[in-house]
Amino acid sequence: MSNKLVLQTVFSGILLCTLQCAHAQTVTWAGRSWKLTSGHMAGVASGDPANVTIDAHGYLHLRIVQQNGKWTAAELFTTENLSFGTYQWIVEGNVYAMDPTTVLGLFTYGPTHHIGADAEDEILDIASPRECPHGKTIFTSAAEP
Repeated sequence: MSNKLVLQTVFSGILLCTLQCAHAQTVTWAGRSWKLTSGHMAGVASGDPANVTIDAHGYLHLRIVQQNGKWTAAELFTTENLSFGTYQWIVEGNVYAMDPTTVLGLFTYGPTHHIGADAEDEILDIASPRECPHGKTIFTSAAEP
């Protein structure tokens, strides 16, 4: 009887931990803490923390998922104010193969620290080639002093 109780308690503990870890609201990546968006975000899809994963090599993966006819996406922000400086993003993968409705936005501002608003800081948007005029990928950036 006590073995069953211990086993059930351990299994419940593992299940609870798995559910909590799978839907964490913050992750540590690249030496920083990041807050994950859950619910409303820019665009037509809601943010779902389950769409953000970090693999065994430390690579960040952001997914867009359709489940039961509903789309969810991924969004994250640093939990600290990085202030002025030089920031670099390295995107691995074929951006030319992105879905035509997908846009990847990389910004130096965000709601966590109420820093900036659209076009007030530096912006890098990558739009799919099928979405762009003449089928070309458009990389846009805007910088304000």
